[in-house]
Amino acid sequence: MRSSVFYDHILNAALQSGKPLDQVLSTVAEAGIQAVELDLCNFSDTTDHCALLNSAGVEAACVNAHYSMERGFDEHQAQAHIDAAISYGANKILVVPGYLSQEEGETLGNVIHDKDATFSFLDSCGNALRIAEGLSRITDMAAQRGVTVTIEDFDNTSSPLSGLNSMLWFLEKIPHLMCNFDTGNFVTHGDDLFDAWELLKDRVVHCHCKDRGNGPVAIGDGYLPCDQILRRMAQDGYTGYVAIEHYGAPDQLSYILRSAAYLSSLSI
Repeated sequence: MRSSVFYDHILNAALQSGKPLDQVLSTVAEAGIQAVELDLCNFSDTTDHCALLNSAGVEAACVNAHYSMERGFDEHQAQAHIDAAISYGANKILVVPGYLSQEEGETLGNVIHDKDATFSFLDSCGNALRIAEGLSRITDMAAQRGVTVTIEDFDNTSSPLSGLNSMLWFLEKIPHLMCNFDTGNFVTHGDDLFDAWELLKDRVVHCHCKDRGNGPVAIGDGYLPCDQILRRMAQDGYTGYVAIEHYGAPDQLSYILRSAAYLSSLSI
């Protein structure tokens, strides 16, 4: 497996430490991190991030973006998202497609562990159907340009992707949509991490590695069996990126370096 890290973490590390961004990138690269997870909002300033990444020998693994597909499909945003990935040499994008109403999220949460009930609810939920239509459209757009669209188990109870069975509903409806497996987000509804891997693994092309604890923690410092699930994934043939994620860390640079050292110690 190869390791990456959220670019937002690197930007925060530079702000927190007062160190130049290029120096932080070099430190991260020296720790064995080969790529970054970009966000579409990273392209809104005048910094030449591509030149900084190239100088540090770090590539782009994926480009993420948040949408509001429950309100309709924004073709301009979708095109900009795909263009950004291509411009940075990434062949994957992560779409956080939108949200259900609070009431709909609560209803979904009440049935999320019953696959049939989950599918029945989503089949009749207008917001979910609009989100599915949007995901289908961007998946088709991206495929025409050689880019793979992924969704993840998103840790917000108003997200239609917050549970395993709801993930399966979208993946069954959209055959070419793929999965980003987030190790830390199945706790949202108490789904078993290993069961989730077994059911999703044939569609997994990317991974966010997040541990859980009392607040943000470096990978390996929390209570999740990150070592066990990563070894299971490797045994099953996963060779893609494992992206370090710990939003809100008070000292992002030290957290990144601890997480990188932990992943390296697994030798997978």
